[in-house]
Amino acid sequence: MEPSQDFTKAGSTEIWEYVNPHHDAHPMHVHLVNFQVLNRQPIDAAAYQADYEKRLDGGRKPEDRPVLASYLTGPPIPPDPDEALSDKDTFKSYPETVTRIILTPVQSGRVRGGAG
Repeated sequence: MEPSQDFTKAGSTEIWEYVNPHHDAHPMHVHLVNFQVLNRQPIDAAAYQADYEKRLDGGRKPEDRPVLASYLTGPPIPPDPDEALSDKDTFKSYPETVTRIILTPVQSGRVRGGAG
């Protein structure tokens, strides 16, 4: 696994997108921040995964990064009732969706997030 290329800035408000192209749900945990689930949106997971793997095989060139908006297949879905308006450190990444979280980092530095 390559090191993260993402860095946070303390006090900024950020929206992060987690893409789950797989056929099963998966818990995701983000270290050192609390966040709220903003929404989820269905994607064409097979097409996204194919283009993402093509980017990896091609050397991870920035210009080859898939543009997520091109793969959306439906409208945003609000957070689950147990997620709405509450701070979290873990969320459910549903199959074939993008989950958006909103957060305000309390410190600057490299992002450390991953499977829960």
